[in-house]
Amino acid sequence: MKEIEENNPEASNEELSNLKDALRQAIDDGDMKRAGDLKAQIMPHLSVLRGELSSRFDEAKEIMGDDFLGPEAIKETFGIKVETKDVPEIPFSKKELERAKELEQFLVLRVDKSGLEDPLTIGKMADIVGFDIDSEEDLLMEDTIDENAPETGWALVTTRLVPLSKNRDYFEQVGALAQYLHAQVFKGEAVPKVYQEALSEYVKEQVSILREISAMKTEALESVTDLEITKLLMPTASEAVYDMLMYCANSNGKLNMFGMPGDTHGVVTRDTVYQGTGSVEVAVDSGTIILRYDTVHRTPDTATGTLFARRF
Repeated sequence: MKEIEENNPEASNEELSNLKDALRQAIDDGDMKRAGDLKAQIMPHLSVLRGELSSRFDEAKEIMGDDFLGPEAIKETFGIKVETKDVPEIPFSKKELERAKELEQFLVLRVDKSGLEDPLTIGKMADIVGFDIDSEEDLLMEDTIDENAPETGWALVTTRLVPLSKNRDYFEQVGALAQYLHAQVFKGEAVPKVYQEALSEYVKEQVSILREISAMKTEALESVTDLEITKLLMPTASEAVYDMLMYCANSNGKLNMFGMPGDTHGVVTRDTVYQGTGSVEVAVDSGTIILRYDTVHRTPDTATGTLFARRF
């Protein structure tokens, strides 16, 4: 494929279209380095694609309706103005968005900064929206609260906990996400290569991880967290809190999007504490962001589950 030269700002629509196709292929193949290089080539020429991007933006907004949480929702929730030039392309096709709507998912634009420099951490989010933070073991949660921010980009997220993830341990919850992906999201459709490879890894490592869990080994949680399927489908703590705050602020006053009023445990995330031996769980309820931790060996809890959240 012919790549756009840096000194050619007036790239043709055909060249840009080829780059976009290559970008989608790189994402499907799981080649994130290649995808990053292609994004860097496309960005200087974004103005050429402005009309097309605007059309796709409007199409997504029409399909998702109230479940489209873009720049306006960010302004409403956090008071952050996202310039049009900074809005990334929506990576989902019309068919994928229509299926997401059927499954009661919402489309959310995440941003990683609250200003020019400040990362939009859980602590910063709490300050902006005026929520308290209820966190056991504050010292253990320092990175989770004050360091980590969501990755900028669009995501499709379930409005409720994935049903089969309730009353399950951490590894079983990842399995519930894999099953939801295969049986619901891509029901009757070909699963993109990046997910196929992640599912294959999950199956391959299953026996080894179950042995670690049975033996109560401390590295069991890290083994689950390091799985590609976990990274692809389970949100981080900052992403889960961001998504919950965005949804609650922009969906007719719903304060708790997951049907868990009063629960102290909520969404299991892929953030870890205790040197990788404890997972971080989050909830947003009655003006408070709640953070807890647990281990892969915990007793299953019907009030705890996880969200399905994919970025491509």
